[in-house]
Amino acid sequence: MTGDVLAYAAFFRTYMSTVIAQNAIKTFCMKYYVSAALALFLAVSAVGQNANPDPPSSLITIKPSIGGSLTDFRFSEYQVKSRPGYQLGGSVLVGNKLYGEAGLFYMRKSSTFEGAYSNANMESDNMHLKLGGLYIPVDIGINVLGDERSFFSVHALAGASGFFLTDAYPAPKSFYQSATYGVFAGAGVNVGLFFAEAKYEWSETNSQQTVPGVGIGKARSLFLNVGLRFRL
Repeated sequence: MTGDVLAYAAFFRTYMSTVIAQNAIKTFCMKYYVSAALALFLAVSAVGQNANPDPPSSLITIKPSIGGSLTDFRFSEYQVKSRPGYQLGGSVLVGNKLYGEAGLFYMRKSSTFEGAYSNANMESDNMHLKLGGLYIPVDIGINVLGDERSFFSVHALAGASGFFLTDAYPAPKSFYQSATYGVFAGAGVNVGLFFAEAKYEWSETNSQQTVPGVGIGKARSLFLNVGLRFRL
């Protein structure tokens, strides 16, 4: 009996060490991707400034915005349904035809996990998950029609992001990953002072890995944003 307990304890230590090492490697890789995206943003911004005869200040655009989102989770152990979420914040764009952009938002993600836990009558019940935090996207883009000085333009973009958890429901914040990282792609349109943008994001980090055997999955989100453009 004692031998079985010791063998199980040794197996559990090995298992947890492997899980921790894998999570550390994944987190390092995603931080590297975000850092690389930020470096690329700075490089594209510099190219955009040097390629345009206008003063650098005329290539800077401030973009406050608000939007909605739909989020589900892939590779989850449960059936997941998207619920509306939102984001509020802004970004700074540097460039003209080709540009780099970095933003800061407060974001609330929401999803329903069907049959995720038992209610007071020991019946399967749904869990309405809400995750809030700071969202930092960094991207590069190109105006395929017009440019940032045009009254009307159409652009495409791609980049990487980090989501840093500040609040959660129904489980405490410590139950979830404190930071998740992802990649995204999208497109948008500018009309005068206004813009609208849509993008789809693939998270590369499991949103919950602190409890062995419980898997919420990796977030997949559709974002729709509208806002204003102020060129400096």
